Amino acid sequence: MRYDKDHRLKTRTMIIEKAAQAFAGKGYAVSGIKDVMQQAGLTNGGFYAHFQSKEELLEEVLALRLHRTVSIITEIFATEDTDIAITSIADFYLSTAHRDNPREGCLIPRLASEMPDLSAKTSERYDSELELMAREVARHVPLETPAKKREWALGFLAMLVGGLVLSRSIDNKKISDEVLTATRNKAKELVQLYK
Repeated sequence: MRYDKDHRLKTRTMIIEKAAQAFAGKGYAVSGIKDVMQQAGLTNGGFYAHFQSKEELLEEVLALRLHRTVSIITEIFATEDTDIAITSIADFYLSTAHRDNPREGCLIPRLASEMPDLSAKTSERYDSELELMAREVARHVPLETPAKKREWALGFLAMLVGGLVLSRSIDNKKISDEVLTATRNKAKELVQLYK
C-alpha cells in the first residue's frame, strides 16, 4: 500500500515526538527502537523507512526539542523586560511540573551524560543547539562585552540544568522541592550581577 507524502511526513513527525518523550523520560541508551515504535502505534520494520539509525533519530529529536526550548526563551524575552524574563525562565525550568514530567520537558538533563558516548556528528548537533540557546539568552543580558554576556548565559543555563538534574535524582519530594527553590532563587540572584 502506498501512502502520500503528507502521510509519510506525519508518521515521521510522530516517531520523532514519541522518541523525544522516550529519550527525555528514560534516556537514549535504554530507549529502544521497539519501544519508540510501539508508542507511535507502529511496527519496528517501519522505522527504517524513515531513519537509517537510532542515532539519526536522536539528531532529529535534538533539533525538535532544543529548537522548541529556544523558541520558548525567545518568546519570554519578547514579552518581558530582561529581569522579569530571567525570573520567568528560572520559574518555568525549575518548576515541579518540569521536574515531574521529564518526558515532556527539556532533553538536556537526561541526555547530557550520554552525549560523550555518541558520534561526533550527533555531538556537533547537540553542541550547536546548546549554542543557539546560550546565544539567545546572552543577546538579552545587559553586560558590556559579548564575552561577559556569553559567560553569564552559560552560567545561568548550567545552573538551571544542574538544579533540575539534582532535584530529579532525589527521591524525597521535600528535599527535591528545596533544591528547586534554592536553585530558582540563586538563578534569579544572577540578575544582580549585571546591574
